[in-house]
Amino acid sequence: MKSSMNEYLGVYFVDAEFRQPDGEIPEVHCLVYKTEGGLCRQLWTDYGVAMPAFLGDERNLIVCYSAAAEWQSFQALGWDVKCDVLDLWVVFRRLTNGLVQLNKTGQLDALATFCVQGCCKGHKTQMREMAIRGGSFTDLEKRELMDYCQQDVEDLEALHEKLLPYLDLPLDIFRSQYVITLAEMQTRGIPTDAVTYNLLIENLDLIKKELISRFDSQQMFENGHFRMGRFSDWLVRNRIPWPRTPKGRLATDSATFLDRKGLHEVIADIGELHVILGKLRRFALPVGGDARCRSSLRPFVTKTGRNAPSSTKFPFGLPRWMRGVIVAPPGKALAYIDYSQQEIAVAAALSGDDALKRSYLSGDPYLQFGIDAGLIPIGSTKETHGEEREVFKQVVLGVQYGMGANTLSRTAGVTIVAARELLKHHRKTYPVYWSWANNAPISARYYGVIKSAFGWELQVSPDMRDSTLKNFPCQSNGAEILRMACVMLREAGFEMLCTVHDAILFEFDIDSLDAKVRAAREIMTRASRIVLDGFPVSTDVDIYMPGERFLPETGKAKEIWDLVTDILERSPTNDNDQ
Repeated sequence: MKSSMNEYLGVYFVDAEFRQPDGEIPEVHCLVYKTEGGLCRQLWTDYGVAMPAFLGDERNLIVCYSAAAEWQSFQALGWDVKCDVLDLWVVFRRLTNGLVQLNKTGQLDALATFCVQGCCKGHKTQMREMAIRGGSFTDLEKRELMDYCQQDVEDLEALHEKLLPYLDLPLDIFRSQYVITLAEMQTRGIPTDAVTYNLLIENLDLIKKELISRFDSQQMFENGHFRMGRFSDWLVRNRIPWPRTPKGRLATDSATFLDRKGLHEVIADIGELHVILGKLRRFALPVGGDARCRSSLRPFVTKTGRNAPSSTKFPFGLPRWMRGVIVAPPGKALAYIDYSQQEIAVAAALSGDDALKRSYLSGDPYLQFGIDAGLIPIGSTKETHGEEREVFKQVVLGVQYGMGANTLSRTAGVTIVAARELLKHHRKTYPVYWSWANNAPISARYYGVIKSAFGWELQVSPDMRDSTLKNFPCQSNGAEILRMACVMLREAGFEMLCTVHDAILFEFDIDSLDAKVRAAREIMTRASRIVLDGFPVSTDVDIYMPGERFLPETGKAKEIWDLVTDILERSPTNDNDQ
């Protein structure tokens, strides 16, 4: 990886136009490239074309805007591209992160920020619609599409010139490598049971009806719709306080139900059912003809640099039971390798709190907090102090999000007095961590910016909440660890299918499963050491053998999945018995 643009043999600006139906790989129409100050070269690719030589030379750099599109196009064409990539979208997103007035990040928006006139917006829309339409193109349409693609390349070069003074080249290229790593994951896709998925789609109304019958003990739903009046009356009868939206309506988002599930046993069922029915109204997984789900992972969209895939088009964004449509294919195993309590490890390492480090390295930081605070005896286990551990878990996780006594009281199911005492114990047990966490907003406001270990930055506005700034170091550096792991794993030849917050889903051949899992976990831990200056984050792994669904063996998710599959088996649209 080069530290200066001058170290590259050649710098090329590249753009592709393509059609990509949901769930499929791109159908590439054309590609245009040029060197700095050079002439453009246009390639019409519908019937196959040889890869330009510069793409196979590691000494070269290609510059793109939203490089995932170009990289997937290269893959669709069967090109083995070796050169480095610089994604100017990632650069512009980093520079404007947190600036409300610059929240649009398209290429034309980036050009306008530097007062550069790019392609006419109306023409861009027209050409995009033509590319998406696909099919046969007249000679005139081909010329128009390639000329439009060339205009994008020329705009790209102009934007590159404006962004040059702001480049942090090695790290911007590292982030661009992460973008193309995710693009390769999307090309592979997540294996699904397309038959069951299609049955689910066809029987949504029946499934909703059965779910309501099973879980709506208080009759909060009618004809598939949540009745706010009934919910309000129930809250009054049970004397349960409930927050309202700025418009005065009762809050019904999933976070509110989750926050208050400890107030009454019915709330968890109502909240889960409300979320499930909401997502069943609008979800649509992009499953291709090869039964692979190809969802965009949308890197760097959040303030902290975490991925933000669609909650309705990404299997892991749907209710947990719906992950049952993910199935390990024949001869392959799926391995879900998850960083263990990553945010706690990041907080311990960055704060330098030795007590919190020891707590994390104990293997169970929740129980260890109780032991360190003198609340439970040394040698306590999940079996001997399981209930206490659940309370301590809420404390340890909650403090990183700025949770106060009132919220902790609800989530942990303890009195406000007890919640205050628990928070006091945490402050006393881990004082170095608390000093570091409280200083984060002060430092961020003083400098006007807050950064991760590898330079992902958030511009701080006066109205930004302290909780956002307190949460940023753990989340942004957790994202750095995942990025480092993904890039290292890609370089080592691992086949990854997607990321899920701080986890990675792999696909392995059965005969090399154990060795591959072991090697992947070692790389993931090594990545955490690089980001956290030597401090390791451990991993957990779940394995799904050929034909197994991505579901736990027990629990609510399995219960709902079994109910849904029973509904589908009895469905008149199921022709398995015919």
